Amino acid sequence: MSMKNTGLLLTATLLFASGLTPLLAFAPSTTAAGGPNWQIAVSGRGILHPYVPGLGSNLDFKVEGWCSFTGVSSGTTGDCSLNRYVHSASGDLSCQTKFDITQWHTAPALVGPPSIDFYIDAGTVTVSPASASAACVELLLVAGGYHTALTGTPGVLTFTAPSDTHFPNTPGHYTVGSGPVTWAEFNLQVTEIPSQ
Repeated sequence: MSMKNTGLLLTATLLFASGLTPLLAFAPSTTAAGGPNWQIAVSGRGILHPYVPGLGSNLDFKVEGWCSFTGVSSGTTGDCSLNRYVHSASGDLSCQTKFDITQWHTAPALVGPPSIDFYIDAGTVTVSPASASAACVELLLVAGGYHTALTGTPGVLTFTAPSDTHFPNTPGHYTVGSGPVTWAEFNLQVTEIPSQ
């Protein structure tokens, strides 16, 4: 087993044991030199209010996943894996989005309580399944709070302007989310790993 996989297993075990959520996908290892300075784990469920083409509005919504960023308040390395689920009268939709971040910074939040958020400036997003790419992209843009700027083909998108992740750049556990969702349950864990 590689050092990254060993770290992933350890991170997943610790977050699972903390009771954050049994369904959450977990961040990669921070044990290797030069690893991420920030790890974020998120899970939540609620009602997504804006209209999503082909699905409607006021949808049952769930998100779970993780992000990691290398750097203190900016950097050129990061990644995320965020899964989104929607239940509607038209059917269910499940999307996985994988972010390869090549530029990021922190700045004041666009919505929600006053905070300094992580912004993605450059990188790509791979959306799957390919058969539902168009709907998944719409869900990504709407659920991202309209603060995500992406262009490209349905399966692979490129960031075209700074996009607020709505994740605060302050370590801690948060139970109130912002954006276009009324949350029934929300858990966000932001962990800072000091540079070695």
